[in-house]
Amino acid sequence: MENIYREIGKELEQRDNFLICSHFSPDGDNIGSSLAIHRFLKSIGKRSIISNQDPFPEKFKFLLKDDIYVKGKDLNEKFDNIIVLDIGSYNRLGDVRDSINRESFIINIDHHISNNSFGDLNLIKPKKAATAQMVYDLLVNNKFTINSSIAEPLYVGLLTDTGGFRYQSTDSEVLKVASDLSSYDIDPSDLIENAIYKNSAEDLKAISTLLSNFEVNKKLKLLTLFHDNTILKVDDNDMVLSMLNSVSNIDVVLYVRKISEGLVKGSFRSKKFDVSKFALKHGGGGHKNASGLRFNGTIDEFKKNILEDLIKDIEAYEDL
Repeated sequence: MENIYREIGKELEQRDNFLICSHFSPDGDNIGSSLAIHRFLKSIGKRSIISNQDPFPEKFKFLLKDDIYVKGKDLNEKFDNIIVLDIGSYNRLGDVRDSINRESFIINIDHHISNNSFGDLNLIKPKKAATAQMVYDLLVNNKFTINSSIAEPLYVGLLTDTGGFRYQSTDSEVLKVASDLSSYDIDPSDLIENAIYKNSAEDLKAISTLLSNFEVNKKLKLLTLFHDNTILKVDDNDMVLSMLNSVSNIDVVLYVRKISEGLVKGSFRSKKFDVSKFALKHGGGGHKNASGLRFNGTIDEFKKNILEDLIKDIEAYEDL
């Protein structure tokens, strides 16, 4: 069978008018991969639009140039050619699905083990650290031109999905790709500063207040933090999770926050326990050590339905 990278490359060259989309609550890998594909397509004269259910994250606006990003509910046209990035299940596209025709040609590029190959062409590599890494491989395998405007978002995608190159997924291949991207006249130190370390005084004060409320179950090595998001506003949830995950003698971190009335999001981090299996069981997904889910209900209902089940699964886990 022909190399899947080349198959996708041919479709990108032959087709036009693409919708590039990913999961709700866009993160660095989602945004970085999408911007890179969008800019590549523009460089070869193709039209594309990036769309997710949620707004473009404030944290990553430093990456924006003349890119076209539209919230899913604001799309006013249907697309025949779809590129879906960094998402394990078609349903996690949210309201972007309304702009996809039943007959649309879907290219599915993802590194989640839970991906069910819903596309017409599926590039699924669970051992890859980030979808941005796969987009880089796609461009290189097809000998497509990479420039600094493409390399920058790819570097940010790789950077953020490896936790600043700290997660176990950071192998020699990841470091080589990061090195290769650095050769395209980008400033890695500036990208790291903006993507990971830049926070306002107000953000840090809010995060400091929030972190004072976490609880630890020493027996289960479980840390939990619940945030109703009504009085105290925290935008940098990645930083919150990173700080929670740094607590010693903890294997599982659960950070739960209210998204809107009747909608709660749970984010999981772990060192040994497979949080992806647990999240998948409750309609979410992700990776072994970093996953999430959305829950229709209140935080109290989340505690009763999800947290209690998590505790049972951790108690049954023998390798803590």
